Amino acid sequence: MKSSERYLYRRQKKWKKQHKQHPWLYSVGAEYHLQNVCSISSKLKNLFEDNFEDIARIITLECGKIIEEARGEVRRAIENVEIACGIPILMQGYLSEDIAPGIDELMIRQPVGVAATIAPFNFPGMIPFWYMPYAIACGNTYIVKPSERVPLTMQKIFQLVEQTGLPKGRIEPS
Repeated sequence: MKSSERYLYRRQKKWKKQHKQHPWLYSVGAEYHLQNVCSISSKLKNLFEDNFEDIARIITLECGKIIEEARGEVRRAIENVEIACGIPILMQGYLSEDIAPGIDELMIRQPVGVAATIAPFNFPGMIPFWYMPYAIACGNTYIVKPSERVPLTMQKIFQLVEQTGLPKGRIEPS
């Protein structure tokens, strides 16, 4: 048995043990095939584009930013969602055989379980999107705690997320 096969066998046993102890942490499920993830990310991007001005206006009303700054913030969020559409390439692992005598290296990227952001008041629409699209696309549950000073931006964004078909519980406001 090659070292990579031994590693996979040990990893599978460890995963099964962890899954029995914490089933919620490893419950990615069938809805997280990469085709579905890309489809959800694309829908979210399109919804953001369609509601671009509405989100920018909400940010302006809440934060007091000029409309151009708010548009820039929304544009950065859309760009992160766009990049997350390419998650099949970003998630690829690798196998390097014989990096040393009898040693193979294997890297697998898997969901970590739960990720979270506490959004600041001065960038309510951009900062959560530094992490949210990637965490969701990788199969994690994502919790967002919007600033109590500017809650309307994230309320609007959560309304858009509901329209994407993302399974319940994958993104949660705190």
